Amino acid sequence: MEPQATWSAEPERVDPEDYAAGSPFVRQMTWAPCAACEIQVHAMVAQILFRGLCCPRCEDMLLPASDEPEEWLQRILREEDEMAEQL
Repeated sequence: MEPQATWSAEPERVDPEDYAAGSPFVRQMTWAPCAACEIQVHAMVAQILFRGLCCPRCEDMLLPASDEPEEWLQRILREEDEMAEQL
């Protein structure tokens, strides 16, 4: 049986003023398995940099927060912009 997937938290909403209607945008995603709950927990990378990735069911820490979240956030935002330009 294939493991179920769930969001760790509600994904960040895209501000319509940041992107024109119909224009592409990119968000880096990641996931980690929760063996205790037998699910895959998904999140946007930018969301887990500061608080890590926790299972929404059992609240176990699946991925730790970054030691340098500000530096990583700038890199991720830059990469997302570069990828969006390629679409």
